[in-house]
Amino acid sequence: PYHTSALTGEGWVNELIHGHPDQIFHELGMRLHVFTSFVANLQLLGGLTVSKHGVSVEEQAAIFLY
Repeated sequence: PYHTSALTGEGWVNELIHGHPDQIFHELGMRLHVFTSFVANLQLLGGLTVSKHGVSVEEQAAIFLY
């Protein structure tokens, strides 16, 4: 089985960011440096912030891309 992570939410996003470089590409379709830049642009240009329920910008972006 490919999708075997027991983590959800921010834990899963942290696993993508800090895990094997190929994993984030396979899950989100972009390399880590591109994802980091994408998140920064969402914050700077799009005004995206942590949600009222505490969902980080990184997690929101990962949900959108997944």
